Amino acid sequence: MITLHPEAAKRISTIPELSNFVVQLNQILVSSDPDTFWQCENFFHALLESRFLEKLVLYELSNLASYSAYIPFGGLTDYDLAIVQAKEYTLAVRVLEPDTRLINRLSSSAEHSMVGVANFPTGSAGKFAYRSYTQPDQFATHVLDRTKKLVSNGVQTVEPGHIARFFAARDVYIMLPMQKPVILLILASATVASLYWEYDRETLRPIRAISASHNASRLQYTAYMLSEIGNQNSVAPLQDLMEHEDHFVRWAAVRAIMKIDFYDGLKMLDIVRHDPHPHVRNAASKALAKYA
Repeated sequence: MITLHPEAAKRISTIPELSNFVVQLNQILVSSDPDTFWQCENFFHALLESRFLEKLVLYELSNLASYSAYIPFGGLTDYDLAIVQAKEYTLAVRVLEPDTRLINRLSSSAEHSMVGVANFPTGSAGKFAYRSYTQPDQFATHVLDRTKKLVSNGVQTVEPGHIARFFAARDVYIMLPMQKPVILLILASATVASLYWEYDRETLRPIRAISASHNASRLQYTAYMLSEIGNQNSVAPLQDLMEHEDHFVRWAAVRAIMKIDFYDGLKMLDIVRHDPHPHVRNAASKALAKYA
């Protein structure tokens, strides 16, 4: 069952088109298969063509008129407004003006997404323009390979009322300046890849891998903090982190144990010589050779 925040549920219940959309997605996205996300496209397109955005604006303006300090739920996110936020998906809206400052970072995504361009009743809506790239082959994104290079697909445009599809760990794009105001409706899946890659814009080669999970990043930082505190009682919970699904969390735990207790750290290094991730295996082997 998909759980929604009470404030989001209240918003959804006042807009029939949005409510119907959420009901459909809640039925589709109960599967653990990330590719079921693409079964939502027809419902997403129907929502894009509806007048729900006008009703959403009226709903938020009504709340603001009733309470001057009102802050829309989902307003403090990477989007202008996250309309629905759940573990299984996010529905959001972004408003782009011709003078909007766009992000120049070139990076892959850890989620599948669909980006629709809303049509204005006056017919004055602009197009969504972006430069498109593809990550070559279907390589393992959890292992950063600096020999890989993005393939450029040139500039793409999406007309109002249409949708662009972006696959996690495959499609990369960067927005281009708009000639007219554009309203983007964005539907993003649950996290599909544990890492996303950032690329150099000149060489189109990857320069670093970044965690897609805030929780994993927090665990990595917690391991570092425990190593700085240096309490022996931290070794046992750090050993538990060595079973984490993300390799960088496992390695952070090993490094922390090494700093707290050198001899326990050597034992952990010996264990992770057989870690499933090549970066952890290589780092452990180099460290053991150094201390041999």
